[in-house]
Amino acid sequence: MSGAGRPWATVVLVVGCILATVTIVQVRAGARALERSDDALARADRPGAIAAARDAAQALVPGSPYPTLGYRRIEAIARDAEIHGDDAVASSAWQAMRAAALSTRALTVSTSDWVDEANAGIARVGSRAASGGPDVAKRSDDVRPSEQALLAALKRDDTPSTLGFALLALGGSAFFAGLGRLAWRAGHEPLTWSRARMPALSAVLGLIAYVVACLRA
Repeated sequence: MSGAGRPWATVVLVVGCILATVTIVQVRAGARALERSDDALARADRPGAIAAARDAAQALVPGSPYPTLGYRRIEAIARDAEIHGDDAVASSAWQAMRAAALSTRALTVSTSDWVDEANAGIARVGSRAASGGPDVAKRSDDVRPSEQALLAALKRDDTPSTLGFALLALGGSAFFAGLGRLAWRAGHEPLTWSRARMPALSAVLGLIAYVVACLRA
């Protein structure tokens, strides 16, 4: 291998090692989280099982089965709680599913189905009449929003979209890379327009992308 190619080979090797390490760590984290969920369910600790399953759902890495298993565990707990009239546990489970799905949205991963299912569950449980007994159910001041109103509110998600995250990341990277290149050239060689044009363009375009992302958020 030529001397010019060795630095690139080293970079590729380092990046590959980092990605492999992250993958192994995330897969193990997902497996351990699901085991904790199993243990919590064996103790009839449903809140603990939900929290551990959420951790498994958030242990996102390509090829790992544990995020999907975590979502399915949360779904099973939520639906079982709804069947038995335990709205508190059901609501907690659906909210955990929604939180996990929103926190792991990425360019190559779609969690919209889980978000939609969680929203439907939260709206369904939240719209029910209070179930503390016949007297409580008949109270005239016990008013809850309709399922449709809750679902509409949940769909108004203020979290930046995947495109927004991408624009923020690319814009910030391009801006600082352009400025850094300009600063390096100014310190090492006479700065002419032909030498400054590309770094300056990178900084300007990066700033524009960053501002557009902020406005979209």
